Order: sequence, then C-alpha cells, then structure tokens
Amino acid sequence: MAASANDQIETSMLDYFHIVLGSETSMQMVMYGIGSIELYEPSCLQLSIAMSMKRDLNLIGNIEVFDHVLFVTEFRVLEALGCSVISINEHRKQEAVKPTMFFMPRCEAELYNNLLQAN
Repeated sequence: MAASANDQIETSMLDYFHIVLGSETSMQMVMYGIGSIELYEPSCLQLSIAMSMKRDLNLIGNIEVFDHVLFVTEFRVLEALGCSVISINEHRKQEAVKPTMFFMPRCEAELYNNLLQAN
C-alpha cells in the first residue's frame, strides 16, 4: 500500500530534523511572542501547536517560553506543562549553541532579524 502524502511529508520532515540533530537525540524549542495564554486564543493555539509537536515528533526536549506580557499565573501554567519560562528579555537575540527550534509565528520582523543576526 502506498504511503499517503501526509506520511511522506512527515517522513521527509523527520529525516531533515535528524540531519540537523546530528549526534544529538533532541532539540530544544524556544517560543517567543506567545502572548497571554489567559487572555488571547491565538496564544493558546500557539502553545497547543508547540506541545503537540513535542508529543508527536518525539524530537523536542525542553521548551523555553518568553513574552513580556505573561502573568505570574501563566508562568505557573507553563511550568506545570513542562515548559521553562525565560525571565530575562533577550530581545530575541538568543544564540543557539545546540540544535534549537525557534517557534515564533506571531512576532514582528525586527525580532526575526535580531534572532538571525545572533545566529
């Protein structure tokens, strides 16, 4: 039986991730610009996509999250979900010293530029 298009895409994507990982067994994910998960539905969607990727791909280790608008209660929820909250505003200039997936689908262009310059 032939593989479906979705299966082929998933296999290609996993192959690419394994190439990027090299000898590493997992990569960290850094989420920027998530917004308030208490106040905004798109923020909850972004978080659920990240958590689903971690669960389904089985390649993502630690998830780090930063947004300057997060409330203390949201820190607790994120930590209860197994995420680490970044407390210092790096202005999206974090240098990736190991395989890292930066997940920031709702950020402004300047923040992508900062991240690209840092790496």
